[in-house]
Amino acid sequence: MIMKRILFTCTFLFITIGAFAQTVGTIDTNLILSKMTELPKVQKEVDEYAKGLETQLQEKMDVYRQDIKTFQEEMQGKEQKDIDQDTLKEKQKEMMTKEQDISNFRKNAQMMVQLKENELMQPIYNKLSQAIADVAKEKKYTQVLTIDNTIAYMDPAHDITTLVLTKLGLQM
Repeated sequence: MIMKRILFTCTFLFITIGAFAQTVGTIDTNLILSKMTELPKVQKEVDEYAKGLETQLQEKMDVYRQDIKTFQEEMQGKEQKDIDQDTLKEKQKEMMTKEQDISNFRKNAQMMVQLKENELMQPIYNKLSQAIADVAKEKKYTQVLTIDNTIAYMDPAHDITTLVLTKLGLQM
């Protein structure tokens, strides 16, 4: 009788531990991304896009430099008393506006390149994410962590978000 009770307890423990066991895998997403054939095409498109923006910036800067040169040539040889102060102030304001436009374009261009890269990389990220989820489900992983300790996949059955929200009296 005691032997049956011990055997039952041991069996119950193993079943309970097995039921709550989680299988965690790891993945090097950077390595996988570097091997994906789509990546060079995306990088080429991003580089071409950035070059186009760089060309536009260079054109703006060339116009600005030419305007300054033209203004300096107009002012050369004139006496201080012969220069119309209103015209001078207007020209200075115009040059400052062009400087600000160039500065804004430079800042926006950096953001635009990043947005373009994100847009072009999204299908690759989706493909990788789907492959991770498929492998995780096939191999019965409950979680897959990247080597830099972020979660690449998590079995939704182990997500306790709604339980915590309920505990806190909050709604989804």
